[in-house]
Amino acid sequence: SGDYLVDRGVVTPSTSEGNPKGTFGVDADQKPFALWAGKGMDGVEYFYEHPKMNLGNSSIYGACAENYPWPNVSVTPYYAMAAGPMLVKNGKVIPDVTKEDGVFVRNYEGVWTDIFNDDTVTPDRTCVGYTEDGRIILFVCDGRIKASKGASIVEAAQIMKGLGCVGAVNFDGGGSTAMLVQGNRVNSYESNTSGATEDRAVGSVMGFFLK
Repeated sequence: SGDYLVDRGVVTPSTSEGNPKGTFGVDADQKPFALWAGKGMDGVEYFYEHPKMNLGNSSIYGACAENYPWPNVSVTPYYAMAAGPMLVKNGKVIPDVTKEDGVFVRNYEGVWTDIFNDDTVTPDRTCVGYTEDGRIILFVCDGRIKASKGASIVEAAQIMKGLGCVGAVNFDGGGSTAMLVQGNRVNSYESNTSGATEDRAVGSVMGFFLK
């Protein structure tokens, strides 16, 4: 079932739909934000300053709502993408990979453990964040090449904070990690787990364009 990929203390993949995910976006005024987002039973997408709390070994969480798990934040996204986990929030490194009895206990977003770890199992990272003055920071790193071992999830968060981010979110890494500038790929193809020498098709892309 794949449930073994998510550690104790968080929802399993089959029941994680209601769990808020780390989300990066820009609002109607073009101001970037990093919040947790989850869709309620009413079909409304709610945004929160905090994720749901750890419910021990529970496999079911209540659906997101206007005031659950916390009072929602009023934001009107111009665009937004959910992924996770959240890396930096309010200028602080968020990922906590503390283990008890060999399992994570603070994987609040239900992120699979091949991503949420501090062992660089998935070293290729894709991260997006923003600074206090509203500049957007895009960061990718390759980890399966001789020049770089990549970054763990905690190291990725530390890097984003070091780049001045007050908010940042982790996006799909591994073979999906690719950065193109003016149509040209600027990170290595060598990091692709498949050994491909061309861009891998991905389901979502974040793009920025000059007006």
